[in-house]
Amino acid sequence: MTSPAATTTPRNDLAAQLSQIGLKAIPQNLDDFIARATKGRWSPGVLLEQLAQEEAHERSRRSLEQRLRMSGIKRFKPMADFDWSWPTKIERSVIERALTLSCAATAKQTSFASTKWAT
Repeated sequence: MTSPAATTTPRNDLAAQLSQIGLKAIPQNLDDFIARATKGRWSPGVLLEQLAQEEAHERSRRSLEQRLRMSGIKRFKPMADFDWSWPTKIERSVIERALTLSCAATAKQTSFASTKWAT
């Protein structure tokens, strides 16, 4: 049986192997990850901890992207770009206060009602 130090795997093969076992973040940034580990002289435990953190972050990001795609929400428009001249009857101060989420600190409920859905 050969020891792991005796065999060397080219980085492109290593990236393919990491992808094959289901990792997403590390294979894409393998050279950067290895450089950071070498420069920081990471111990095996630290290396595995960083690998797990990066993979968890990537999975969380991909999950959020998928949920947004499936939700049908097309794009967000910042309130700074909102046209306050339309609709003509809107209480700007109430809307802006609600968007500060101050109701969460006082445990009050806030609900929004509209006769039409925004498109």
